Amino acid sequence: MPLDIEVLRSAATDVKDQLPVLETAQVREFRGGIPTMTADGHHVLGPAPGATGFYFASGCNVAGLSISPTLGEALASWIMLGKPPVDLSPMSVMRFQNQSWSESQLQKEAAWQYRHFYGAV
Repeated sequence: MPLDIEVLRSAATDVKDQLPVLETAQVREFRGGIPTMTADGHHVLGPAPGATGFYFASGCNVAGLSISPTLGEALASWIMLGKPPVDLSPMSVMRFQNQSWSESQLQKEAAWQYRHFYGAV
């Protein structure tokens, strides 16, 4: 996937109030990759079951740069206080525990989310 630097510049402009350093930051290297999409189009945020002290902040669903400050603040609060600042259960990785998707079905679901993220049919 070729890198479209204008998309990144636009995203940086959108979050300049949260990340003012982006206005003057020098970029050494540009990298682009495939966005992380979850099968249901929602973020994964919270503790990993069975791994004490390990937390997820994933599945940015094309919104990583703009949503990261809010997710990071919520996750930091959760880690420090032992509970989330608001109900974040819809973002729990446990919502997938009863799914029996094959690897190909999971890829199909995530690809569908990506294709329809902006409302395109």
